[in-house]
Amino acid sequence: MSIADELSEKRLVFTVTSGRSGTKLLANLLRGAAGICAEHEPAPRFNYVFRSVVDSPDAARWWLLTEKLPAIAQILRSGHAYAELSHLTCKGFIEPMLDIGLRPSFLMVSRHPRSVASSLFRIGAIPERTAAGRLVLIGPSESSFLPLPGWRQLTDYQLCYWYVREIEFRQAHYRRAFSAKNLDWLDLDFDEISDWITFEKVSAFVAGGRQPDRSRFDQILTSNQNPRAGLLNGAAEMALPDNLDEQEQQLDDMIARRADFLAAGRDAA
Repeated sequence: MSIADELSEKRLVFTVTSGRSGTKLLANLLRGAAGICAEHEPAPRFNYVFRSVVDSPDAARWWLLTEKLPAIAQILRSGHAYAELSHLTCKGFIEPMLDIGLRPSFLMVSRHPRSVASSLFRIGAIPERTAAGRLVLIGPSESSFLPLPGWRQLTDYQLCYWYVREIEFRQAHYRRAFSAKNLDWLDLDFDEISDWITFEKVSAFVAGGRQPDRSRFDQILTSNQNPRAGLLNGAAEMALPDNLDEQEQQLDDMIARRADFLAAGRDAA
């Protein structure tokens, strides 16, 4: 039996999300309060090969078959459901999963664009410009969803804000694609993660079965599961600029013009 055949009998759930969107908290809640095999960004981690996949997309299939999927299968020898809540899955790994023959389900985890962009900016994770940004974030020069000529003129904050808009475009694309392929998907907002009723629904979506433990749920919520301080490695947090409204509006206008241009090209074709 191939690894794809083995895992096709399991419930696999991944995320389409930007990161800094509560996925570590959600993984801890699913594992600790619902008893589900849920991980945030376990080894072998997507970021180990993310840059290689950006440069050579075919590398994703090889890595999935030789590294990632065997590791998941090993974890699931005695279980039926697995959830991995990583923002990297949607950056070049979904299509290879489907090509292999898997039919996973997906959580579309969203957070307000300014909240995500601000968090990325503060920890110095700037797409295209910093080591932390290049390690795990897609950039305008690499995007097939929201390419943006002239991105070098953008400020650091605008690059972070562009990245969040890029993920929104990806989520819209995958909602359509998953629906067309009859794959299960569920929208989840950052602010809903700490809501008990919503968590019951998410738990049922991921694995069904038993009722989550409310007391464990409340206990886990008492601590910050992924504080920014842990990502700074001792560096000072970046101070946000004062003109966020202006910077965001300028970029949204650029995106709108770019979207109109791309749409006109598709219509002409």
